[in-house]
Amino acid sequence: KIITTTDYNRFSICGVDPARSERVVKRVKNYFDWCKQWSKEGQELEQLAEKARLEGNIFLARRLFHEAAGCFHVGAFINYYDVEEKIDAQNLARQCYQKAIALYDEKERPIRIEIPFRGVEIPGYLMLTSQPDQPLIIFVNVLNNIKEVENHFFAQDFLKAGFNVFNFDGPGQGEMHQKMRLIPDYEKAIHAIIDWFEVNNDFHINLDRIGVMGISFGGFSSIKAAALDSRIDCVISNGG
Repeated sequence: KIITTTDYNRFSICGVDPARSERVVKRVKNYFDWCKQWSKEGQELEQLAEKARLEGNIFLARRLFHEAAGCFHVGAFINYYDVEEKIDAQNLARQCYQKAIALYDEKERPIRIEIPFRGVEIPGYLMLTSQPDQPLIIFVNVLNNIKEVENHFFAQDFLKAGFNVFNFDGPGQGEMHQKMRLIPDYEKAIHAIIDWFEVNNDFHINLDRIGVMGISFGGFSSIKAAALDSRIDCVISNGG
């Protein structure tokens, strides 16, 4: 009863069809049933995606894997009652995302990158625009988000506009959560990402032009990162 139009819009940004969202929400008996119902929908979509892939319908398979990842993420996103169930749903979302991007043409496929940071690795995906020597946009996650879903779809417009995009899970988020919990100087992770690209720029990125964008917690962290690092030329904070 409390799911709003804004929530449904957000599910759409996760790649989930609005009609599907309505159907799943109607099945939810109570708050503690939320993640289970979304995971069930994700599993059904994943099966449909596998069938499409085996039949050679790559476009449909890729789309369905992305939508399955979105369902698993929506289920996990507001699950604050069962940590193991939340982690399982996030893992399933990551697996579906990896299956989806495996079906991209090589030039369009997000590149998996792991960046050393305080004894662990920051996991992320680099998405390259079609033209060389273009700026880098670093997307900073919402606190309770994963890099594989919303940020992937946010990145599409930036890619079309001629920007390279790096999405990542920072300390306390998604894939990195079990290696390192949230830290008060989260912005240092963003600085470490820039350090890494300066040493490992085999991607023809213009590192003299770096922007950082984040939503909510990510917006707050983007401002801190930009304030403390002169290499960042532009910052977008949406609700930081």
